[in-house]
Amino acid sequence: MIKIDKNKKKNFAIISGILLIVIIVFLLWFFNRKFDVTFDFNNGAKEETIKVKYHQAINEKDIKAQKDLGESFIAWYEVVGIKEKEDVLSDKPFDFNTKINKAIKLKALYEGKVETITITFDSKGGSAVDPITINKGTELILPKDPAYAGYTFKGWYDINETPMHNNVLLAEDTTLYAKWEKIPEPKPEPKKEEKISLSLSRDTLHVNGIKTATATATVENSSGKVIYSLSDTNCITINENTGAISVSSNPKNCSNGASITVTAKTPSGKIATAIIYYEKDLALTHDNKTYTQDNQTNDKNPTFTVNANQDVSWNIEAAVKPSYRYTYDDYKNKTATSVTGGYIIDSIVESTGATSKITTDVKVTATSKADQKISLIIKQYVA
Repeated sequence: MIKIDKNKKKNFAIISGILLIVIIVFLLWFFNRKFDVTFDFNNGAKEETIKVKYHQAINEKDIKAQKDLGESFIAWYEVVGIKEKEDVLSDKPFDFNTKINKAIKLKALYEGKVETITITFDSKGGSAVDPITINKGTELILPKDPAYAGYTFKGWYDINETPMHNNVLLAEDTTLYAKWEKIPEPKPEPKKEEKISLSLSRDTLHVNGIKTATATATVENSSGKVIYSLSDTNCITINENTGAISVSSNPKNCSNGASITVTAKTPSGKIATAIIYYEKDLALTHDNKTYTQDNQTNDKNPTFTVNANQDVSWNIEAAVKPSYRYTYDDYKNKTATSVTGGYIIDSIVESTGATSKITTDVKVTATSKADQKISLIIKQYVA
């Protein structure tokens, strides 16, 4: 007697059970499959698709007949192919007793001419939209929205301003009009005012003193190169690109000084100005004698004068008190063309420049704003 291994017997039963389950699942799937059946009404209406179970006929309630599609309806034909973008139909009407074992498409055929209407679209300046012809009584499917630069499309309206939407029913030829809403333009930023100002590193120059200065323009809301210029170049010159100012190597007709306008100009023509002075040649007068360079005297007159178009600092060497400084304000309202200055030993009378005491030689130095200097040594004077 042949003995069968119990484990092998058990494994065989398990495998057989699994195979049986797989077969059952496959058969359940196979016989419960559903296929798409598409109805093309061929009258402008939207196609309909239904599901039909494997090897079942189409349910009668899903079939539209003459009472649904009109007196001109003939029959349903199966679409068996496509040729030159046109459906190719079977040579006989579809038998609705046919068992469905694949996806199919059925197309309705009619006799005579189906009444149609044409929908025309006026895009009112937007992109062109082709007219649509549909069977009368068919729901309208609107075309893709037109485009119009700078506008938002708000929809289609008939001549009575009635809005038109998908699936609307129209009874006659109709023109629909596009309605647009202008997209607001962004407000431009207000143009910022262009500004320019001009400053000078110093405002007084002279060939025998300080000879250089710098003009500096500060600009706002402007770009490009600033150009510098002068109203008169006999006494000083300027670099138009850098604003560097220099005394001319040989100033012409400048001994009496000059007021010169410095101008800075932007590319758009905005300007700023400042005044720079070429100082009058410094001269010192003592006891009716005028000195234009360092000199000495032993005259007893305790007063002296200078040209009246400049600020001047007085200095007395070895003085026991600080020097008195005369400025333009001291003499600008006087009728005389000179101002009286003085040197200080013990005291000074500001209105006359007279001193009360001197016991030794003194050196009086006048220094202008542009750093011109003239010194006069007074050899002796007894109060």
